[in-house]
Amino acid sequence: NYRSVAKPEVLNTDALSKLANRAASNNRQLGVCGLLIVSDGRFLQVLEGQSKFVNNIYAKIIKDKRHHDIELISFESVVKTEFHDWDMKLFKLDDIEEHVRELLINKYSVVDNKIQFIDDAVLMTSLLLDMKHLKN
Repeated sequence: NYRSVAKPEVLNTDALSKLANRAASNNRQLGVCGLLIVSDGRFLQVLEGQSKFVNNIYAKIIKDKRHHDIELISFESVVKTEFHDWDMKLFKLDDIEEHVRELLINKYSVVDNKIQFIDDAVLMTSLLLDMKHLKN
């Protein structure tokens, strides 16, 4: 899992869709899966797959000019992938259904009604898993 600050020009729906579609296509070829969440101008992403592929993707992510202040929140080997249904799924937390948003706001850190991606690996993994289960 990592979090980062997105450049403003990347936050429009068209740019985000292109980003997610390209990532999904690349991930599919490598057998990598994941989820990208956007909230308050920030990215939170999880990638799962063979470590050599995930490491290569993360090395590219670090160099990507579409965001900055990239922080690795957690890195661990997994036996069973949680996000295997998605090559790369994108959720904008500001655009999700109100009942889902209310559940998340009651559980996670919020500033100005925007869900924050804090430096807590357990909570951020929980947020990623909540999005998977709430949106499936």
